[in-house]
Amino acid sequence: MIDASATQPWQFADEATIGAGCPMTASKPVYMELVDFVARGSTPEEVANFKPSPEAQQRVAELLEKQRESELTDEEIAELDGFVQMEHILGLARAKAQLILATRP
Repeated sequence: MIDASATQPWQFADEATIGAGCPMTASKPVYMELVDFVARGSTPEEVANFKPSPEAQQRVAELLEKQRESELTDEEIAELDGFVQMEHILGLARAKAQLILATRP
């Protein structure tokens, strides 16, 4: 069931919508850490060294375990898919940041 009060795909969620300060769950997806990181601004060094928090890493481990056991809900499938997309984008950003750092005098 789709929550009509949720933000639309083309809208940006604010911390109140995401549930700031809560543990990693579908209501505060893992990829929101990347969104927060980018929104704060970052240097190439920070991008090259960015790692999800231990809580985010634990949440992904939980989701992967549930996936192995074929116990993911539709919401959890979407959450895990979001993480996979985030990892792809982050990998591209890290590569670009390393290129920038390598070409600095």
